[in-house]
Parts: sequence; structure tokens; C-alpha cells
Amino acid sequence: MVLEEGFNQDFEFYFRLLKELTDGICITNANMKIIFWNESMVNNLSYSRAEAWGQPMLDLLQLRNAQNEENRFSEEDVRRIASENVVSDVFCRHREGHSVVMQVRINTYADPENQSSGFVLIFSDALVKTTIERGVKELEEIAYIDKLTELPNRRFLELEFEKHFSSYRRYHIPFGVLLLDIDHFKNVNDTYGHDNGDRVLKALGQKLLAVTRKDDVKTRWGGEEFVLLTRLSEPDKLIAFGERLRTIIEKTPVEIPDRGITINFTISVGVTLSRPEDDKNTLLKRCDEMLYKSKVEGRNRVSGVF
Repeated sequence: MVLEEGFNQDFEFYFRLLKELTDGICITNANMKIIFWNESMVNNLSYSRAEAWGQPMLDLLQLRNAQNEENRFSEEDVRRIASENVVSDVFCRHREGHSVVMQVRINTYADPENQSSGFVLIFSDALVKTTIERGVKELEEIAYIDKLTELPNRRFLELEFEKHFSSYRRYHIPFGVLLLDIDHFKNVNDTYGHDNGDRVLKALGQKLLAVTRKDDVKTRWGGEEFVLLTRLSEPDKLIAFGERLRTIIEKTPVEIPDRGITINFTISVGVTLSRPEDDKNTLLKRCDEMLYKSKVEGRNRVSGVF
């Protein structure tokens, strides 16, 4: 490949720069097999570089037109978009099977010296970009992190609801909501003290960060209640997600070494899926009803309505 003067000695720097760009970079050869996959692509779609390398790009990503979900891209579509030099809204397949909305610009490259050619796909999150632009002033003035748990707070959740509903209405992508509540939390505070109650809250927040996917939204709603938004959109998968969280929490007590205390606690969970007529309040109301159902049926369980 022909390189600009001085590029050879700096190749490692430029390669690392490509790997670490915020935008997702996917490079293919002429046969549309993947030969480069940067860290942003790993973060957005969860395929490791090893898993993506050498795979047919169209088979792995299953690109579809965001305005017409049934229209899966062909090689001709890729070549057309590249020739038009436009930014397109597309669905990409996540490693776990759900769809992720992205913007993509496709460029071609060709090098007459070694006859290499192929495509460079540059991905960005269209919905996040719009939300950030609209909320810059607010982001400068409002703290979005709950100091105790280090999770995003209720105000951040408001913005995420807006983003998820925008995606749902524009692209018909439903999303799941989980409302979690610590069982008998008053007893924890009364028995071990509020400082240790705070440790339980913090432990739960950190555990949610550790065991959920990067694109799941984890927030402290208030008190001992937590709200999660997820792109999982099948009832059985949502229930399984809630059960997995419930089981992990049940098996993860909080150790208080300075007092020789082990605090075992459980959570109850309410789960639902967005509907066309929903807004934030109706969604949370259904979740709250399902959480109440879990409580009255014995706690430490998951209840859902779809």
C-alpha cells in the first residue's frame, strides 16, 4: 500500500489511533471480509476482534435499513451507499441477537501498488448524538451521578427514557424496564445501622454495574429502588434477565470486616416491556405493580407483565 512520506515510522501510532477512535471502524477487503475491527465496535456490538476477524461483514452485522427493517443490505447496497457518500441510519446485529441503531458512512479504498481494495465503514450512535446536542446546557449544570452508589441518578434516567422512546417511535424498537427493590431494607437499617445500610445500597449499585451489559441503563431511582432499561425485547429473556440479577444478589452478601458482620439481602423485581401507547409514567406504573406482586407473593422473586 502506498503510504505518505513519514508514515512508516509512525505506523504503530496511527494504528493505535484507529483502534481507539470513539467512532466504530470496520474495514473489509474486496470480498467484504473483515480485516480490521476497533475497540468502539467491540463496545457497541460485543464481538471481540478475534470473533470479527475474517468474517463476512454482511453476515456478522446483518445491516438493515432503519426505515425498513425487512430490507437487509446486499453487496450492491453497500457499494451504492459508498458511491453516494451519504450517512445512513441502519440496524446492526448485537452479539446477543438484538438490534442496535447506528449511523454509518461507507468509503472505498484502493491501492494500485499491491492491488488491495475494500471498504471502510465508520459507525456512530445517531440517537446519542442528538440527545447530547439537545442537552449540552443541562449537562453543564446538573450532576447525573448518585454519589452513594455511583450509578446514574433519576435525572439521567429521564434523559434515557427520552432516548429510548425516540428510538421506539422512530424505529419501532421496543425496550424492557426492570424495577428493583431491596427486600426488608428498613430491617437492614434498624439492625445494622444506616451506615451499613448505605454499604448495602452501594454494593448493589456496584454489582449492577459489574454483571449487566454496557448498553443496559442502570440507575438509582431513589431510596432502595433501582431502575434498569434494556434493549432486550422478548418477555422470556426479560424475565431471565431479572432472575439472573435476583440470583446473583441473593448469593452475594455484603461483608463488613470492621464489625465482623455479613449482611445477606435479596431483591424483588418488576418487569415489563414498552408498548406503543406508553410514556414513562405508564411504563413505571406497570413495573411498580409487578414489583408489588413480587412483594406480596413472598419477595425475592421476579414478576412481569407484557
